[in-house]
Amino acid sequence: MSRIGNAAVVVPNGVDVTIAGLSLTVNGLVVRDDKGKVVLASPRASIGFDGSSLLLGQFLPRSLDLSGLVLSLTIRPDSS
Repeated sequence: MSRIGNAAVVVPNGVDVTIAGLSLTVNGLVVRDDKGKVVLASPRASIGFDGSSLLLGQFLPRSLDLSGLVLSLTIRPDSS
């Protein structure tokens, strides 16, 4: 499990790396808020990286593909 701010990122089904497409594929991506509620779930998420930036040692994403996305949003009384 990793943390992004107050959110926890869980990848229960592992990570596949595709070298030919310069992409990282995650199976079973789940992001939970600080109370443990699922705020984002995707059976498969793929992040594509810019090849020239990788040569410079930088990881600059150029695409994000989420398959079967489930997203939970809260609208507050002030509409924020």
